[in-house]
Amino acid sequence: MRYYETMYIVDPSFEEGRLNKIIETLNDEFEKNKVKVINHYVWGKKRLAYPIDDHKYGNYIIIHFESEELKFLINFGMFLKLNEAVMRYQTVRLNKQPDVLELPDIIVENEIIDSDKTTEKQDNIIEESDSDNAVSLEESDQEETEKENNLIEESDSDNAVTLEENDQEETEEEDVKSNQPEKKEDKR
Repeated sequence: MRYYETMYIVDPSFEEGRLNKIIETLNDEFEKNKVKVINHYVWGKKRLAYPIDDHKYGNYIIIHFESEELKFLINFGMFLKLNEAVMRYQTVRLNKQPDVLELPDIIVENEIIDSDKTTEKQDNIIEESDSDNAVSLEESDQEETEKENNLIEESDSDNAVTLEENDQEETEEEDVKSNQPEKKEDKR
């Protein structure tokens, strides 16, 4: 089996329903030709490298599939070219089988991770406020700011020393160059 990836760009103003219709149309084309679709998903709205049909953005859709027939690729390319909803497309052959992506699971996992982080922050704030020796958040922010400022001042003083050293080296190099006799070119 040969594995392929096609990325195609559609109008950015298309709503989710219209995008789903386009995806269904392409899936129907694959079913007609008995080609197995591995992944087919909307990658998102992205800025284009150059304007296409007066659009600066486009909805990118990616499809992974496997096929053995070269004839299908030619017909599929023509199908995409004739489809008015598709602004541009590109198909590449993959060296290995792509992993099956389950997008709803990924979204749910990200939401869970985000909610866990929020919960941890809230728990930390509650623990700090409960303890008698806890420093208020404002004071801890001020302490962090002071530490950062001290680090910046230290690095600035280090940079100043290195700048002075560089200036001294440059003046020494200029002195050496000025002591050397100038070479005159013979123009004949």
